[in-house]
Amino acid sequence: MTPYPEHRTGPERETALDAIVTRVVRHLQAYGLDAGHTEQAIRRLGSGTVLAYNAALYEFEGPQGRVQLQPGKHSPELDALLQGWQQDNWCFITACNPCSQLLDAAQNGERQSALRALLALDYRHLFDGAGRSASNDWREASVLVAGMDFSHAVALGRVLRQHAVLIGRRSGPAELLFIGS
Repeated sequence: MTPYPEHRTGPERETALDAIVTRVVRHLQAYGLDAGHTEQAIRRLGSGTVLAYNAALYEFEGPQGRVQLQPGKHSPELDALLQGWQQDNWCFITACNPCSQLLDAAQNGERQSALRALLALDYRHLFDGAGRSASNDWREASVLVAGMDFSHAVALGRVLRQHAVLIGRRSGPAELLFIGS
């Protein structure tokens, strides 16, 4: 994801960042994950990038239509799909713009197609989507993967050189898992 302009400054930004760190750590611990690495990755990335990831909307086209995911929020629509597929975990990931370095559309398309083909070898429930800014002035192709365990999500995010992936578990909130690629 590439950061978009953030309007908060100084202490407001740091307060917002601290609130995100607290929420992320709490949710990741509830998922049984060690949140220490993620907290360090958040601090290294800085407030502008983290606030942009947190404010983004993550959407995919499911069997019954568009589903929107937001960090820190639960999605009853995704829960219903996961239950029907008998899956507990999920990941929302992209191959585009590694380390937030903009690539051209052709490069991003090739990377995303390769990711989709790789995922299709092991996962049955894949849905194309996008991460986008709330103002819709930025959009990045992504894929929702049902059934991906969190350790695989981290490993894949590192290989793809992504700063973070969005993860979740049935009945739980979506959460950003900062990798610090």
